[in-house]
Amino acid sequence: GQLRLCRIRAGAADAGAVAVSARGLSVDGEADCAGLEARGLVSFEGATVTGTLNLAEAQISCPGERGLDLNYAAIGGTLWCPGLAVNGETRANNCRIRVELVMRGARLENPGGIAFFAGGLDVAGGAFFGQEFTARGEFSLIGARLAANLSVRGSTFDNPGGVAVNLERASIGTLRADGVSCRGELVMVGASVSGDVNLG
Repeated sequence: GQLRLCRIRAGAADAGAVAVSARGLSVDGEADCAGLEARGLVSFEGATVTGTLNLAEAQISCPGERGLDLNYAAIGGTLWCPGLAVNGETRANNCRIRVELVMRGARLENPGGIAFFAGGLDVAGGAFFGQEFTARGEFSLIGARLAANLSVRGSTFDNPGGVAVNLERASIGTLRADGVSCRGELVMVGASVSGDVNLG
């Protein structure tokens, strides 16, 4: 059935603390974590959720450490994260999403480090950032497979002196990046885009 962790507060101020440990969790339904406030790591590593994983407006604080871990998670619905705020590193390596990824208006902050690393991310539908989405630190989709749109319209990527956006070897349907602000290097070596590219 449904797992509901919406609007809970969890964690401790200790460096490296774990606030929510859901590694390997299996949910036959939706996992609702909207409005979660966590001080420490929130881990859904290797979790299986047949419905939507909802992290809308969640606030995760783990400065200089890994804050949100979605590595190897399998989500049968949507990864729904509008307004998510993570102070620390967000990881989604080899995460599989059956419907779409929505991070509009999210704020991912790990200055001088990795803000978002999703090597091998596989999204069957669209991946929607944009609408004032902000990544301070490297934003990386190396080898990602995004069958439909990758939309980062109006996003801000800030990693001066380093790689700001890394789409190396990514496979994308349509890339919509109009109105983007990018301080740092944009890498698209070996990327494949089967549709349009908009960098207006």
